[in-house]
Amino acid sequence: MEIIFIAICAFICGANSWLGIVEYANTKEKWLKKFINLKNGIPSHITFWRVFSKLNPKVFESCFLNCAIQT
Repeated sequence: MEIIFIAICAFICGANSWLGIVEYANTKEKWLKKFINLKNGIPSHITFWRVFSKLNPKVFESCFLNCAIQT
């Protein structure tokens, strides 16, 4: 969930690549730690890629939209 949270925040702020997401996370680490643990630090761009490559896009979209509607 931390990886997805970071990626969504980074995307909203203009990141458009896995490296961009990591760059965002590194610059916003203090702010991110207000919301997530980051026990193992900022994940690498490869880790972001691996996680998102395993997600089913339609299921992720449905979960994201359901979460957004409920808030």
